[in-house]
Amino acid sequence: MGGWLTQFLFCLIGFHWVAHTAHEFGGMPWPAALLVLLLFCAFGHLFFVLAGLAFALLRSRLRLSRAAQLVLLPCATALCWRTVPMIFPWNLDIPGWGSGSRIPAGGVRGVRGLSVLTLFLNLAILLAWEHRKERKGAFLLGGTAAFLLLINGAGGLVGKSQQPPDTTARVLVVQGNVGNLEKVYAETRDCTGRRSSGGTSG
Repeated sequence: MGGWLTQFLFCLIGFHWVAHTAHEFGGMPWPAALLVLLLFCAFGHLFFVLAGLAFALLRSRLRLSRAAQLVLLPCATALCWRTVPMIFPWNLDIPGWGSGSRIPAGGVRGVRGLSVLTLFLNLAILLAWEHRKERKGAFLLGGTAAFLLLINGAGGLVGKSQQPPDTTARVLVVQGNVGNLEKVYAETRDCTGRRSSGGTSG
């Protein structure tokens, strides 16, 4: 239930635009569009649920120690995230990486590697919270923050060391502000403004 609630809230926050899309492009009334959003939130990212189930089963059957359980949780989450199909795949990395994402892909396997690394950083934060009344908690929290600063600094250095490109491409993108109703109106009218018959004569 915790995993299901987590994915429901994540979908509601990150994919709230599904309701607008269903209303604007699907032509659904707002109650139906909101129902589509809620259905998507209920089943959009069930890898959280499967990860929780796998963690619970392995924890009880293997009789793992506390340390092994803590390592198993991010591993199960990462495995389910990489294998369970999703309608809208997304990454688990956080904005805190910043320029750290410039680290070469061979180092942390790109954005996916950063996503998995984020799970283990969350594990460090969990341990820091559990030991918040001890000096160990402060060391864990400080070490996590120092790691983020270090990898961001390294990413910044990697970005500055890149050679400038030898050519320049100038690109201009223009998007017309034409609403959906105007598009439908244009598709059903000919150049004289009369309604098009939609067929051709032989």
